[in-house]
Amino acid sequence: MKLAIILPSLAVGGTEKIRLTLARCLKHRGYDVHFILLLSHGELFTDADKEFSIYCLNAKTFRSSLFALYTHLRANRYDVILVGLWPLTFFVPIIIRLSSRNRRSGIIVSEHASLLREYGKSLRSKLILKCTTFVGYRIADFVTSVSGSLRDELSQLANISRERVFVLPNPLPDRPPFGGDARERFKGLWPGNPRLRIVNVGALKSQKNQKLLLDAMRRLKFRDVSLLIVGDGPERLRLEKMLCDENLNDCVRLLGWVNNSSEIIAAADLFVLSSNFEGYPNVLLEALVVGTPIISTDCDYGPREILADGKYGVLVPTNNLDCLCTSILNQKWKSYSRVDTNTMPHLLPKASYIDKFESLLAKSIDKVNL
Repeated sequence: MKLAIILPSLAVGGTEKIRLTLARCLKHRGYDVHFILLLSHGELFTDADKEFSIYCLNAKTFRSSLFALYTHLRANRYDVILVGLWPLTFFVPIIIRLSSRNRRSGIIVSEHASLLREYGKSLRSKLILKCTTFVGYRIADFVTSVSGSLRDELSQLANISRERVFVLPNPLPDRPPFGGDARERFKGLWPGNPRLRIVNVGALKSQKNQKLLLDAMRRLKFRDVSLLIVGDGPERLRLEKMLCDENLNDCVRLLGWVNNSSEIIAAADLFVLSSNFEGYPNVLLEALVVGTPIISTDCDYGPREILADGKYGVLVPTNNLDCLCTSILNQKWKSYSRVDTNTMPHLLPKASYIDKFESLLAKSIDKVNL
């Protein structure tokens, strides 16, 4: 079976990581997997380019990239096309059905975070979201979301039944091969020699709200606490300025992007997720797999589902500085250390995730062949 995975790029992000994991597993099971990217950049691109056929549109504008995609799909046939991230989940299904060679290709679209929280900031933008999801999701054979709460949002937004949106949570990642004690190997990444090492992993953007962590460190800077933020993004300059203005460089470090974030999480005493909204954050799964205790904002969507209403980690209100600082200092999070993910039946092992996706691929082929 020949599959195409269409994404904006292969920058480091939850969606891109999961799609790359999916591609590798499907290739191992005999599928012919191809990537179609709007842009040929991203931290994951080099590794993916060694393993897969990648077609990069590299157009100067979004509109011209859509025309380039139409031209490519007229010349190349795929059995099933996987489309991730709005607004591609609107435009691409239309283009696929217009391209003569792929009119009978299966189409699976997926969303990985709240569209309303990310894009629906005005009445006009909400109306655009409603119209585009209404059209795009109906053209697609299947719609997937990463959590039950996100499914509810998408079904209401696109005015489709909940049964048409399949919940396919991100799978548990493999435990990394540490090759020694991760704490000893990576403890030098944190500034100073603190009693408590905190780590946050994620893109530096407003959604992830790392500013909340810096506000917390301003209060905790004399408590023998150190923070390491792993990731990069558009908020970096703003966060660097805040570090200087608040004299936090001796207890906070912005590390940038690395390819071994799981090992760094394992070296920390505590993982903190500060996001304003999510979909089904992979970093929480990574922290659970390596056994690092978690404090997470109780944001829409994902943390409450992953942590089972607080059974496997501490949940705090979103953007609440007082609650976050209190939760760090009272150290109740220590009781969640080294939780065994094998005892968490609500989380999806990788093999089960691939089985479910294979079933969806088969149903998509059957549907277009009716």
